[in-house]
Amino acid sequence: MGWWLAAAAWAAEPESAAADPAAAGDVAPETAPPAWRRSVGGHGSEVLRIRWYDSPDSLQDRVADPILEAELAESVLDYVEVVNRINLAGGSQAVTLSLQLDAVTLLSNAYKLDGALVQERDLLQPELSSFSPNALISLEKVSLEARPGPARVVVGDGYVALGRGLALNVVKNTDIDIDTSLLGLQGTVQLGDWELLAAGGLTNPQQVALENPNFSLAANDGHAVSALRVARYALGPANLSAHGALFQLADQTGLSPSHYSAPLSAASAGGAVELMGVGGFDVYLEGDGFFYQDPDIPVKQGYAVYSSITTWRGPLSILVEGKRYKDTERINVASFTGGRYEFTAGPTLEYERVITEDSAAAVNSNNIYGGRAKVDVTLPGATLTVPSLALGVFRDEETAASGGLHFNQTPETILHPVAGFQWTGGPTHILANAGYRQDIRDSDYGSDRLEHLDVAFATPILGHELELAINSSAFQWGKNLAGQVASAQHDFVDLSGSITASILEPLALVLYSDYSSNPLVTSEGNLAEDFYGAVELQFRPWPSGVIKAFYGAYRAGIRCAGGQCRNLPGFDGARVTFDSTF
Repeated sequence: MGWWLAAAAWAAEPESAAADPAAAGDVAPETAPPAWRRSVGGHGSEVLRIRWYDSPDSLQDRVADPILEAELAESVLDYVEVVNRINLAGGSQAVTLSLQLDAVTLLSNAYKLDGALVQERDLLQPELSSFSPNALISLEKVSLEARPGPARVVVGDGYVALGRGLALNVVKNTDIDIDTSLLGLQGTVQLGDWELLAAGGLTNPQQVALENPNFSLAANDGHAVSALRVARYALGPANLSAHGALFQLADQTGLSPSHYSAPLSAASAGGAVELMGVGGFDVYLEGDGFFYQDPDIPVKQGYAVYSSITTWRGPLSILVEGKRYKDTERINVASFTGGRYEFTAGPTLEYERVITEDSAAAVNSNNIYGGRAKVDVTLPGATLTVPSLALGVFRDEETAASGGLHFNQTPETILHPVAGFQWTGGPTHILANAGYRQDIRDSDYGSDRLEHLDVAFATPILGHELELAINSSAFQWGKNLAGQVASAQHDFVDLSGSITASILEPLALVLYSDYSSNPLVTSEGNLAEDFYGAVELQFRPWPSGVIKAFYGAYRAGIRCAGGQCRNLPGFDGARVTFDSTF
């Protein structure tokens, strides 16, 4: 780690006047180092994760996790996982080279049985080779970015989104440990008020997970994606754009250019209009069409429409959004993408921190429409006081019979009001949100109901910072499909909280607790079957570095961010993490 820091410090350190004769006036200006040399520099970051997983004492204690079931069904040994990620970027004002190097190692993952070496968990799938079955070093991302004049060219790994992500959304989503880039070529040129973007490459999903366990790492799938966008800005109060994308789904793994010869699987095309300050309103409208040719996709067409209107009226801030998504999730089917990313992800209009197994189906619905309105009021005074009220109304017409993730047998109407409150007075602040979601089924199938409350509070006490966070929800099921899944759908309560207290200036202590009576949760508590607890000590040796030591457990569950959702596994054990930038 030290030599990375030393190299970056050397590259970024400015030359002193004593070391630079030109700066001291001893040499004629024309002999001074050129501007490109003086602007050369670099920066980077390093992230280290050491996790010890506490396996159950017996196989009977294990709660099956569908994500890891194949790997862990016969595993009883504790083991250690070490993950290291290094990002480096350096260059001048005109050219930048960026690298991401990942390494993962499993320790205590093998034993001898009758003289034969047995691997408890498969870190790598057979098609992914490495110098050891329990280790992988991977140059995950490489990009060279050049900025000649009004243009920007990226060779290697890049990210691209069209519009609000409806037509294409290949981006980094670190909140849920997803990082998919396009390995290829991307160019943007700005000519006055016109802008042209062209991108093409093979999907290069992150292989090494940073925050989640690494098992059965596979070779990259390498789907071919091509994208084009033309934009015209400052056309009066309007910005206009047109865009499109082509998808060629690979039937074999590997990052091979031959995947561009695969048949066209799907295409998306559309455009957007943005109006700024017209009558005191900011307006955005986007529409996209989807066209499918893959024989495994059961429909031939789909479409998506999204709109938003924002206005400010004195202390009022008003946002109104609407959406209509029809068969847009077909391109995101897990059988094509391996479940590790999504090609498209439009605005959900959902309060994503309370998504459950049931409402995740609406987030990924192929037949949904509705809207959401939110009003914020900034009250006058010396403190910042902002109450808010939001209401989402949707009609989801996809059912369990028509596919997707749904449990319900009939369409449903979704109502979701959320009241919020923000108060900031000096170093003290409060942020709270409370809501009630009801999925009203047609006919006599009842409704699913969710009540939720989350509160974040911070204040100084006796010279120390104290932070408190509470998240709670209660869920009641309506009538769903019969069978094994429905039999496990009991009403449940989720409750989690944390207390963070600064001990000394560089030290902080965090206490976590987590409770869930949801029988669909695929983990088991360390304090009781449904109860989890943990403690973490945080130390900041310098402003840009932090070391954390964690011991305990937290539960599995659905996490959503930016319109993408993942069912993430729980954790039971200890971990040490280190994060630093330089």
